[in-house]
Amino acid sequence: MKKKKVWDYLWDMLFILPAFVLFFAVIWYPLIKSIMYSFTNYDGMSKSFDFVGLTNYMKIFSSKYIKAGIGNTLKFAVVNCLLCNIFQLLLALVLDKKLILKRYLRVAFYVPVLLCTVVVSVVFGHIMQYNGILNTFFREAGLGKFVIDWFGNETAAFIMVCVVNIWQWLGYGAIIYLGGLQTIPENLYEAAKIDGARPFQIFRKITFPLLMPSVTILTFLNLTGGLKLFDLPYTLTAGAPNDATETVSMVIYRMAFKERKMGYASAVSVIFLLVIAVVSIVQVVATRKKEVEM
Repeated sequence: MKKKKVWDYLWDMLFILPAFVLFFAVIWYPLIKSIMYSFTNYDGMSKSFDFVGLTNYMKIFSSKYIKAGIGNTLKFAVVNCLLCNIFQLLLALVLDKKLILKRYLRVAFYVPVLLCTVVVSVVFGHIMQYNGILNTFFREAGLGKFVIDWFGNETAAFIMVCVVNIWQWLGYGAIIYLGGLQTIPENLYEAAKIDGARPFQIFRKITFPLLMPSVTILTFLNLTGGLKLFDLPYTLTAGAPNDATETVSMVIYRMAFKERKMGYASAVSVIFLLVIAVVSIVQVVATRKKEVEM
């Protein structure tokens, strides 16, 4: 086999260089600047700023807004991870069956993924207003006890954000699970049925263990998606009522662009990045250990 010359390696690097430059400009440069700003009192506007050391980091643990944002974010992440995985898997199991409209149903459930989150928020905002479509339906149907002020009740607002988020990403996860289901050999199911295994036993002993790679991927996506949730609660509830739906990402945005505390917001974002990285690594390692090779 002919060995590559130095010029060949340089030629290869030349093709990689544009992607590398773009990646550095979009990802690494802002990250490095954020870390630098986190040690200053930079306000995002002035060209001069002072070095304040760890002051911004010390303020994080005493801020009630950040504590509320962290609590809401963790709740969103847990609910989003658990319920999204469950409903996505159930939908994939249904769509894997021999249905007449199977192809059309797959498309129909995937369409919400393609919609802009802002559009989804506006639509559901009109539906769930106090005098919106949902409450009007309850009143007209004689179900007045189910009328809820979705935007005025803390629990209802939290549930509303979770439901909308799960609805939008239901088809995305179902497609990934569906791909995993279709890689499982049919002869395993046939052998289990011959041995007298029941449907739940087949799912527990064959289907779910062989779906663990898909579970790893979707648990990671749903968990990180819940942790960095911003656009949906921001446009749907703006963090109301009483900051019940305000996330860490929203706190960072408010600190940076509304209160002009760019240095402080950078410190919060750095800590938040580390938390997401640690949680993601632990989750991936834990779920990968349960993966089964075919």
